[in-house]
Amino acid sequence: MVFNGMRWVWSAMLDHFTYKVVYSVLLTVEIILGITFPFVVQHKWLYAVWICLGYWCLGGHFTLVPNEMKKVFGGKTT
Repeated sequence: MVFNGMRWVWSAMLDHFTYKVVYSVLLTVEIILGITFPFVVQHKWLYAVWICLGYWCLGGHFTLVPNEMKKVFGGKTT
């Protein structure tokens, strides 16, 4: 669960790059993980790394998408 808590990395990237670039990187990492997943299940340590990276990407969605939706659709800040 450490990598799920590292969502701040995606947010920090968003401070320096556009949403499109950061989200493209996120999706590319997820696609690579998904394609190579059947090959890494045979190695326990590599499987653990892939799972951690998957959680890291999952946390990235919860960080990036709400920020962009607020920019696109606006929203009331309290």
